[in-house]
Amino acid sequence: MSLFHLDWFVCQDGYRLEERSGPWRARLVTTGKCARLVIAPNSDAWFPSKPLDIPGLYREFCDCDLHGPEGLLRFIQYNGLLFRAKAAKEEFDDVIEHVLGMRRLLAAIDRRDWRSIADALTRPNQGSIFPSGGIGRLGILFDISKKDGAPPSVKLQPASLADALQVQALADASLGVMHKKCKNPECAHYFPLSGPNALRRGAEYHSTECRLRHRYVDWKQRRSKK
Repeated sequence: MSLFHLDWFVCQDGYRLEERSGPWRARLVTTGKCARLVIAPNSDAWFPSKPLDIPGLYREFCDCDLHGPEGLLRFIQYNGLLFRAKAAKEEFDDVIEHVLGMRRLLAAIDRRDWRSIADALTRPNQGSIFPSGGIGRLGILFDISKKDGAPPSVKLQPASLADALQVQALADASLGVMHKKCKNPECAHYFPLSGPNALRRGAEYHSTECRLRHRYVDWKQRRSKK
């Protein structure tokens, strides 16, 4: 059972990239480019999601801009905005900065640099490992929804998806969870190779459906070459 819980919302009609309207001042981002873009929902129709139920979502997030703005937008389409679930817009360069910050955190985790991570948490304004200088305040969920007389459970609630990605990464580090990317080239998901919810040794796909879909596509490609 996860220690963390986040109820988030995703626009059921998707999101779009558009230019800022009105006066604006270009802000130099770490990539050296100035973005005049915002990410906006296409409607105010929302459906609930639980992003922390997706294993290794922070690793998927760190890959999401490798194919340009459309790759990052694809991540938002499935998981929602980073900072406020039902916001009217989100600054594109803020999201890019968070991707770059998450990569710094992930690099520290992968090289097992626990001291730098601990120092950055205790002195959030002194280091640059965390995307926004540290993790915001965690709320408390006292869950009494269980039946059959089961005792309630307590979980910590990050304030946003941006914070949730960071605490998921730290929780996996504390449990020694290792991940592998799904073999299906059309899939962006990771799955755990170790830890409480690890898949069997030698697994290559994050789900049976993904394995069958990839094999079908591969079969069609080989057939077309004959």
